[in-house]
Amino acid sequence: MCLVSAEDVSLSYPRPPREGGVLQVLQRISFQVHEREFVTLIGPTGCGKTSLLRVVAGLVKQSSGSVQVGGRPVEGPSEIAAYVFQQIALLPWRTVQRNVELALELRFHRRLRRSDHQRVRDVLGLVGLRGFEHYYPYQISGGMQQRVGIARALVTEPRLLLMDEPFGALDAQTRRILQDELLRWRERTGVSVLFVSHDLDEAVYLSDTLLVMSAHPGSIIDRIHVNLPEPRTDHDCRAEREYGQIHNRAWELLRAQNVRSSEPDKAGVGR
Repeated sequence: MCLVSAEDVSLSYPRPPREGGVLQVLQRISFQVHEREFVTLIGPTGCGKTSLLRVVAGLVKQSSGSVQVGGRPVEGPSEIAAYVFQQIALLPWRTVQRNVELALELRFHRRLRRSDHQRVRDVLGLVGLRGFEHYYPYQISGGMQQRVGIARALVTEPRLLLMDEPFGALDAQTRRILQDELLRWRERTGVSVLFVSHDLDEAVYLSDTLLVMSAHPGSIIDRIHVNLPEPRTDHDCRAEREYGQIHNRAWELLRAQNVRSSEPDKAGVGR
């Protein structure tokens, strides 16, 4: 089943009055995300990956084209989707458990019931935070804070998880651990994922499909199917021949786009 469908999506913003015209951010993008599929957007800095994710999330309205989530046109945040931001932005006066409960409070607009509190505790166990329910954000590590943010998304039981470079600010070791955890959470919950990453190694390791975006304005220039042995957490699939071939193909595309994005335009200004 198709969970996300984007057709000819473009996005532009007015430039400052002294410049005039419009800034074209996205240009005629079409793609799909199916049930239980992990799709990652990769591309040069400034190509519009986060903007596209926000369009799918209903946080930004596209200038043209159509986006559907769960078979319905996107007119705002969808009840079947949850968003994990780059900056988790936990409330410092709330404990770990209370930060996760906030997602249910905002969803239900009522006082939480005993079953809701149990659901929060179950999800905290799922992400490895059992025993830290009553800690405050300043008392736990950055990696644990990231787990809280993911738990806050998972507790609403979404069918679609939208993730904007959630591990980008973490050290390499913590990032690898959470990548494996994300694959396990996905296997347990069956959630589909649309992911943004600047890390090609991470993108290949996690994904079923890579969507390679062009330099600004962003468009999709290639779709790469990632066919690696499952489950990937049981062995080092990075040593597989197929992994190296996929990585090299994606890198050649990205390198060409990075060269393009650094070339000056006719006015002598970098894109």
